[in-house]
Amino acid sequence: MEEVCAEAAGERDDALRAEIDEGAWSALYSTVSRPFRKPKGKGKAPGKIAIKVINHYGDEVLKVYSVG
Repeated sequence: MEEVCAEAAGERDDALRAEIDEGAWSALYSTVSRPFRKPKGKGKAPGKIAIKVINHYGDEVLKVYSVG
């Protein structure tokens, strides 16, 4: 709401504008994970990864796995 009011008053903040790299964005929209290094845990604890699945209804499930 503040941005609309500022533009109506003749004030514009170009810091709110951004260029979107379509190539980078489309690389993130995939059903295949990007490779990553195996995480290291702290001390003797194993590293952990989190898997999040979002279905077409927007329901989310998050599961954390220990990797040793």
